[in-house]
Amino acid sequence: MAQSKQYHSKYKGVLVSSFTLKKFQSAIQKKRDELVQELADELSYIGEECVKIAREEHPNNWGDVTGNLRSSIGYEVLYNGKPIYEGAVKQYKGKSGNGEKGAPAARALLDKLAAEFPYGVVLIVCAGMHYAAYVEAIHHKDVLSSAQMRAEQLIQELLDDYKNA
Repeated sequence: MAQSKQYHSKYKGVLVSSFTLKKFQSAIQKKRDELVQELADELSYIGEECVKIAREEHPNNWGDVTGNLRSSIGYEVLYNGKPIYEGAVKQYKGKSGNGEKGAPAARALLDKLAAEFPYGVVLIVCAGMHYAAYVEAIHHKDVLSSAQMRAEQLIQELLDDYKNA
């Protein structure tokens, strides 16, 4: 990083560093931005996995009557409170509904939760319908539990990779 130049005039043999604090700060900022982007990419992958598990692997477990609950599942990766990645909220049809209330519920909950995390890199995965917790707690159906366990496993693998790098 710091370069040395050798001058041969009257200061023959003297080494003078061309290091500047500005260059150092710039290099640190560049590396930090690269690490933040890499972490955001990894969290986006984890978010996609969670949404896939919650939407596609378990909807028959909880009936999917209106389609709203499955439509309300989404994720977002934030950096200092601003979205970097967002899991596309899709509208799914249920047995007796078209799921039209799910996507707006997910968007509203993601916005509300994003306001609580103004700093750092954050992954939020949610089921936006107000009864999602009820379906899990009372009816013992898997809405986001499997997705959460998978996310914890993937995050642990990510941390182990960073630790061993």
